[in-house]
Amino acid sequence: MITRHELFKELPVVLTDKERHEHLQNLLKAMDRVNELEEEKKAVSKQIAGSISEQNDIMIECRKVLRRGTLPREVKCEQVFNYNEGIVYIVRLDTAEVISSRPMTPNERQQGLEFEPTKTLAELNQERLEAEWEEWIRAEAEEAGEDPDKAWEAELEAKSDKVVPLRGKEAAGG
Repeated sequence: MITRHELFKELPVVLTDKERHEHLQNLLKAMDRVNELEEEKKAVSKQIAGSISEQNDIMIECRKVLRRGTLPREVKCEQVFNYNEGIVYIVRLDTAEVISSRPMTPNERQQGLEFEPTKTLAELNQERLEAEWEEWIRAEAEEAGEDPDKAWEAELEAKSDKVVPLRGKEAAGG
């Protein structure tokens, strides 16, 4: 007696052209996707490496600060010129600590000398002319037998009367 039962077994079967084409398309898509993922992995890896490097730099700087126990900051200071010693000091104003000193330059030494303010050429000429004018007025008064001091005072008074302050439109430039 022979009986038959239908069953399914997985066995190698030669691909049809359509199946071959579908599998080829799937293979190419998978290869492209793997390439994309590899590029993304590289980009993310570079980004992460950059972030790790930044954090390492922060750690290094923090270790340095902690080892020194100080942090660089802008501190108000004062330059002190000691003309007796010929030295320039830099002094912290928050602690009054001298942080550096150096010899004065020749130019800096000159600045410590007390000089009268210099006058302009016009001011010097004006003074010379006024002195000559005063001398002439006094000489004329003596020749005329008058008091030179009174003659000069009268001249100054007459001169001040000639100077009229500007008012109204003239002062405003109109």
